[in-house]
Amino acid sequence: MFYVLGLGFNCKIYKKNPNIRIFINNLFIDDFEINSFEEEQDKTILPNLHFYELNLSSSILEHHIRLEINNSDSNYNNSFMTHSTLLQLHTFYLVPLNNYRELYNKIKDNIKNKTDNNKNLTLNIDFFDLLPYTNWVNEKNITIKNLLNFNIGGSGVFTCNLFRQGQVLKPVSHPNYKENIDKYKRGQVL
Repeated sequence: MFYVLGLGFNCKIYKKNPNIRIFINNLFIDDFEINSFEEEQDKTILPNLHFYELNLSSSILEHHIRLEINNSDSNYNNSFMTHSTLLQLHTFYLVPLNNYRELYNKIKDNIKNKTDNNKNLTLNIDFFDLLPYTNWVNEKNITIKNLLNFNIGGSGVFTCNLFRQGQVLKPVSHPNYKENIDKYKRGQVL
């Protein structure tokens, strides 16, 4: 089934841009530098977005997304640090669509409607938002589970595990996860 992966970051650069490497099921997808973007500038402007059109096998039950961040930009000296590059995973969607333009328009409409306090969305893309289910593990193996509005400094890995329910991929921490895995293993159709 075809999916569109959408990623966006807020990033405050000290001296160097952080680098990201994207993997899905241990398959390398892309490698790029994250550019500076601060949400405080204007809440109606979209962050630096990257889209990937993916054909994910519907016969595989579980999928894993891994975003490796290389960010060692700071002025750490003699146990003191006053400046560093900080980033925030702002947008993280995996939506069953055939092209990225549809997702881009939905994200744009969603941001506009949130700033207008308008709740009449044609499609609530929040259902496909992976951010609440994404973990961050830094170089010291410290895990952060709730990344909403959280600024990250240093290198580490964002991870999100997904399972297939019917033809749609859902985050592992979804309430029906264990029940659906058991059904699949018993040969029942999801």
